[in-house]
Amino acid sequence: MMRFILFCAVAAGCAAAGHAVSAGQERRARTLGEVMDAAQLLQVRMLDRLLSVSAALSMSECSLMRMMGERTACGASPTEVWEELSREESRRGGMLDCMTREDMDALTLLFDGLGESGRGEQERQFRAAIREIGRLEEEARKQKGSGARLYTALGLFFGMTLAVIAL
Repeated sequence: MMRFILFCAVAAGCAAAGHAVSAGQERRARTLGEVMDAAQLLQVRMLDRLLSVSAALSMSECSLMRMMGERTACGASPTEVWEELSREESRRGGMLDCMTREDMDALTLLFDGLGESGRGEQERQFRAAIREIGRLEEEARKQKGSGARLYTALGLFFGMTLAVIAL
């Protein structure tokens, strides 16, 4: 009876570990969704309401955009701030540590040269960045669903294998 309980505990523990691995995909999808929504509002604030870059960024609901706004308010360009912020926040434990290289490139497309050119160029930049971030968000949501099941199943299988070997 004790072996059976141990078997179940090991299998459940490994399944939980597998499920935890899939949480990164959930965070990635959520972060991309927040950034895309914030980028659309940023476009309206900058191009329609004619707010400055730092003011428009600071008004955002997205914490990444607010951080950008705080740092650009000190006089740094969005490009410089993004380079610094992306290095800091993509480290383990940072708000961008779940992002892929492709995600980071899409965010660079959004922030690189933000507010430094004319309205027409800014509109093109926003459209391209929002389209790419939207595509990546959709991809992340699809991967999230399949990844959660896959990693949980693999964890359960690995746990059962360990328990059988231990018996």
